Amino acid sequence: MTTDANIMINSGTKVVGVNDNGDTIRLPLGDQEFTLNFLRLMQELSDKAQEIAKQIRAVKEDTSADKVAQLSTVADLHLTVCQQMKERVDAVFADEVCRKVFGNITPGLDAFSEFFEKLSPFVLEYQENTRSKSEERIKKYTEKYDKQRTLGTEKAGE
Repeated sequence: MTTDANIMINSGTKVVGVNDNGDTIRLPLGDQEFTLNFLRLMQELSDKAQEIAKQIRAVKEDTSADKVAQLSTVADLHLTVCQQMKERVDAVFADEVCRKVFGNITPGLDAFSEFFEKLSPFVLEYQENTRSKSEERIKKYTEKYDKQRTLGTEKAGE
């Protein structure tokens, strides 16, 4: 069977190089779930960093406790948070993104922060551009069909 027409929709996927080996990751910017999950990950990272900072302040303020044990507790919390972030990032981006970006390590919060900092302009720019284009398309479409509907009403009333 042959087709009379084809349409191609811009999915908004952006391919970004992430290391010297030529590995890339795909940002499905047109996927609203991806955008929401990306923004939630950024917020989660911020929340977790504040939680760890609070723990570190508590260790510094407690002069009676064993510092090594306290620091070990904080390091354990940090590792757990970073492992969770690694799993969440891989789930949102898929395609072993953490391995491609960070190598075979569990990156720290600073590395995740830098990762989001470098990708967020792509997400924000795409959202801004598509929002304005969508508004223009919707306005054009509604004006066109409002005119047709108005003309159809006038003809029916004649």
